[in-house]
Amino acid sequence: MSECSICLSLLKEPTYVVTQLTYLPKKYHEFIVSNVRRVYFDSTWQVNLQKELKSSKDKVKKLEQDKEILMRKCEDLIAAARAQAEGERAARDKADKLRQRILEQEQELDESTDHAQGVISTLEVEMDHLDAKYVALKERYIKLKEEHECVTNSRNSPDAREIRPVPQRKKTRARPASPPPVHQTKRQRQ
Repeated sequence: MSECSICLSLLKEPTYVVTQLTYLPKKYHEFIVSNVRRVYFDSTWQVNLQKELKSSKDKVKKLEQDKEILMRKCEDLIAAARAQAEGERAARDKADKLRQRILEQEQELDESTDHAQGVISTLEVEMDHLDAKYVALKERYIKLKEEHECVTNSRNSPDAREIRPVPQRKKTRARPASPPPVHQTKRQRQ
């Protein structure tokens, strides 16, 4: 600890050194002569720093411009995405309405099909009835035709009497209750 105390005591009292210029070469005299020492810095690194600062500022400016461009693009894309979402929502709503309409039309079609099948079955029953009626009428026609042939054959026979048609009365028009109107001609009657 004694060594440290000596060091501390030396630091408290400043010591001044006077240099002798005789031992120094002449070219270094200007650095030592004045009490205010000149400090010389290597300025190349300072110039490099200034160049880097300028390029950094340019990069920052360019990045800010890029940021603005990207923000505009982003806002445009967000607007387009909103429009797309609204369009999809509208398309979904339209598709839902169309599905509902299809279901309603399918239900109407089922009802119409059921009604048509009922009408078809009614028509089939009616057609069967009309077929039976047609067969009965055909049989009656054949019988009447046979009877007619028998009658015509009997007329053509020598034993057949001559059948005269019944005389028809002349049809007269009924007279109206009032006399017919009298029309005047261009000449006046005297």
